[in-house]
Amino acid sequence: MNQQDLDALPQPVGGMEAVIAAVRYPDEALKKSIEGVVTVAVLVDASGRVEETRVTQSSGYPPLDDEALIAVARVRWLAGRKDGKPIPAWTTVPVEFRVE
Repeated sequence: MNQQDLDALPQPVGGMEAVIAAVRYPDEALKKSIEGVVTVAVLVDASGRVEETRVTQSSGYPPLDDEALIAVARVRWLAGRKDGKPIPAWTTVPVEFRVE
């Protein structure tokens, strides 16, 4: 199903703040001040459970990519909707790693 066919894309419960809160910055990346953005595609089933995640745009640093996949899977999701009913659907999420 095409994203344009949906009434609503899957959304993390609590918004992007929930995804940010779920991120655990890899120690090695933190020590080396490695930053980046990972774009993660996530398949959320009709009950809001994450079925699959994949990196669609890498940060260029595998530990950040791996943590982004885990963080997206850690949060609870609202399912996508079509004609008012929850359905399985894909969406993408940018996960930013920034040393503060």
